[in-house]
Amino acid sequence: MTVDSSIWDRAEETAKADHPHATEADVDKLAQAWQKAYEDWAQEIDERRDAVKPITLAGTYDADDYGVVTINGVRLSPDRSLALRNHSPTGFAWGYGGSGPAQLALAVLLEAGLSDDEAAKYYQAFKFAHITRLPQRAGFTTTIDVAAWIRDHDSRYSKR
Repeated sequence: MTVDSSIWDRAEETAKADHPHATEADVDKLAQAWQKAYEDWAQEIDERRDAVKPITLAGTYDADDYGVVTINGVRLSPDRSLALRNHSPTGFAWGYGGSGPAQLALAVLLEAGLSDDEAAKYYQAFKFAHITRLPQRAGFTTTIDVAAWIRDHDSRYSKR
């Protein structure tokens, strides 16, 4: 990943402001170090997102009217998502924009491989993009490419 000139300019300005008595060569070295750190960080984020694989999500309601969801055939537990954000202690739901769908969106993103911070950043948007569109009070099966959705989301809504 190449850092655009605005990031380079900011790094150079910050180096000059933080080290007013530094030589131009020292400022240039600091700015290069910050640029390298930024590039490494951006590459790590890209690699982690690329590691997130498409998932097959399926859901049904059990006899007690609780949402039961599987990812790639394995039952999805709400425990990790509840520890991060407790929207719906009674479980998962879908087909509308409430607390059960929010819990499901968060759990799906965590299970798909996103970090806690990344999942917390994206789950509400993911809920409206995918979970609310599932048939309410009915079973479903769908495949979602989480990494592609994040790239698309970021390209549409990132600050430019």
